[in-house]
Amino acid sequence: MKLRILAVTAMMMMLLLSSAFAVAAEPPSSGWLQQQEHPDVKVRLAFTGQIKDGKALATLEVQLDNDWKTYWRAPGEGGVAPSFNHQQLENIAAVEWLWPLPQTYSLQGLNTIGYQDNVVFPLLVELNEQGAFDWQTTLTLSTCTTVCVLTDYKINLSGDTSQWTVYSQRAERFQIARSRVPVQRNTPIEAVWDNDRQLLSLSSAQGIEQIYFYSDDADLNELTFANTRTEGGEAIVKVDHWLETPELSGLEQDQSIAAVIVDETGAFQSPLDITAGAVNNLPTTVHSLPVILLFALLGGLILNVMPCVLPVLGIKLRSLIQSQQKTQARTKFLASAAGIISTFFALGIVVAVMKLSGQAVGWGMQFQNPWFLGALVVITAVFSANLLGLFEIRMPQGMSQKLATQKTSDSHRGDFFQGVIATLLATPCTAPFLGTAVAFAMGADIAVQLTLFVALGVGMALPWLLVAAKPSLVRFLPKPGRWLNWIKPVFGIMMGLTTLWLLSLLIIHHLAPATATPDPGWQTFEQEKIAAAVDDNQVVFVDVTADWCLTCKANKRAVIEQNPVATRLTEADMTLLQADWTTPSDNITDYLRQHNRYGVPFNIVYGPAAPEGIALPVILTDSAVLDAIEQAK
Repeated sequence: MKLRILAVTAMMMMLLLSSAFAVAAEPPSSGWLQQQEHPDVKVRLAFTGQIKDGKALATLEVQLDNDWKTYWRAPGEGGVAPSFNHQQLENIAAVEWLWPLPQTYSLQGLNTIGYQDNVVFPLLVELNEQGAFDWQTTLTLSTCTTVCVLTDYKINLSGDTSQWTVYSQRAERFQIARSRVPVQRNTPIEAVWDNDRQLLSLSSAQGIEQIYFYSDDADLNELTFANTRTEGGEAIVKVDHWLETPELSGLEQDQSIAAVIVDETGAFQSPLDITAGAVNNLPTTVHSLPVILLFALLGGLILNVMPCVLPVLGIKLRSLIQSQQKTQARTKFLASAAGIISTFFALGIVVAVMKLSGQAVGWGMQFQNPWFLGALVVITAVFSANLLGLFEIRMPQGMSQKLATQKTSDSHRGDFFQGVIATLLATPCTAPFLGTAVAFAMGADIAVQLTLFVALGVGMALPWLLVAAKPSLVRFLPKPGRWLNWIKPVFGIMMGLTTLWLLSLLIIHHLAPATATPDPGWQTFEQEKIAAAVDDNQVVFVDVTADWCLTCKANKRAVIEQNPVATRLTEADMTLLQADWTTPSDNITDYLRQHNRYGVPFNIVYGPAAPEGIALPVILTDSAVLDAIEQAK
């Protein structure tokens, strides 16, 4: 009897368990949707199985290949934000779309706001009640590269929420995506609107690193916010509209504008409380130009200590010591300064022409050209051979002058030419102040761009101009003597080493990219690897470098390959990506431009706490790298 009771009980428990498993169901998913006419983009909408505060959690995943981008809720100067057009909402009150922190992209002078590679949008689907539902909708997604495509995706999802089980992978995906959405703060940020000058001013106590604006009002969401200048915790923004910019002070509640701010604590979004007033500061294009000019002067001055320039400076000093005459010192150095400034102006003209023709431009890009490298190899080899006493070169058609300038010519063609060569040899790398000035120049109009390139030239020519202005400085130099015969070969050897370096770049250029491989322990850079690694809780260190970049090599030997940084980079939670810009690469150039950089070195760290990346200074230090890694982790 007892055995029979036990058997019946066991059978009933099995029936109950089997019925429970039969009732439980996996939350619905659309699966990956892809249009044949647009195969570079696919989307997937899936529920996680979680319901919180009457809202079912879901994710909309968008995968973008081959540099395609989609848009944020306020797309900027072009594009359309993704949206749903619902055909059926049975037992669904509303669908709330959450927006991860975006990035700014620039294409042919237009700034847009959105996402590249892969993006996951968290969705909160508000239910009328637990139970069956039916959701039929059309997702309209705008995606762009150099062209834009508007694509519709039909999505039909239905089921019974009371029978769902939690799908752990989808739940984790939702939480990661939710962590990238700026925190909502209901306390308004006070802002001042200067209607006469179309300027908006606001501040944040924790500083402002990035700022974006949006509105749920269709007209206000078409405003563009440009020329943003942030200083400390204050931001000054130029506001415009394709028709007419409205009065922004005293807006109705349903017409409010909100700001998304990235500060030292993270990212948050808050409505603006806008009042009318006067904004005294001007936007970036006017206010900061004198500061950028100062940066250009300092950046140009720093170029004088580039290793390849030192042999040319040595040659100039040797000729000056030999002459010991104030008049010759003035004219020689004025000619060399003219060569420097003229070359920078010519570089500015070349960059302007390339920009107008729609080509990508970057600082040091000439070192990616084999003809340019070949010409420099010949020129520096001639300098070296002359200094080593192998022969003397005389220019054709009476332009006779030693390239080592052991004699003085009234025309000073040789001195001018030395200034040209010094400039060309100094331009492969960025440096403190120089990168800021170049980035500003690349995005400015042609007049400002040429002004900044001339300022760079004046900065590099400052030591030369100083001697020209004060020839009496010659008396502080050592007197000529037999020791000059010993120093001459030293400069010849230095110039010869420069020739070998340039020759190695020419050989590398000839062999690439077939032999281009990253350093051991590094992966070849592909931008989509960043998001994938961060999703896997990895910290990503990106090194954009080039074989012709001496600053890159200095960073590598002094910091990246030395402890404690070297040890930290080899730990299991690190992913190392190396982008080799030795030869032209559109992908790397576009990546640099996304971060408002136009030259190398460029290093940036990504991680779960910094999915948008933490850019590192041009000259790396142990503390800068390690602090960024910990912050990103």
